[in-house]
Amino acid sequence: MGYRRLAGIAAIAALLSISSAGTFAAGTKLTPEQRLDALQTALSLQPNQEAAWQSYKSAVVTARADRVAWRTNNPRTEGLTLPQRIDRRQAMMQALGPDRLAVDTALKQLYSTLTPQQQVVLEIHFARKRRHPWRS
Repeated sequence: MGYRRLAGIAAIAALLSISSAGTFAAGTKLTPEQRLDALQTALSLQPNQEAAWQSYKSAVVTARADRVAWRTNNPRTEGLTLPQRIDRRQAMMQALGPDRLAVDTALKQLYSTLTPQQQVVLEIHFARKRRHPWRS
């Protein structure tokens, strides 16, 4: 069995240990912080990778807090017309876009510091995200 195949199998096993659906065995959903901790454990980061991880984690935590604050301070879409919902979505994208860019930049930086085996773990982690129901 080749090295790449073993690395892939190890990565899959590591991700299965952090849960296939983001839940504990008892059915409790993982918090965003628990998901980040599980990903960090699955990546088995080296000391020279910690700065990139902390930058990514900080960007994710900040983006989530800003998203929660935006939704708290803005009305729900029930009762809004289509143009009003579009305006609301555009306002949200404008407000939260810089956070998304910061997360993406930090993730790319983290990825560049990872070993090929760790990159496989990250690839699998992000490939398992749910897709929109209208996309195949």
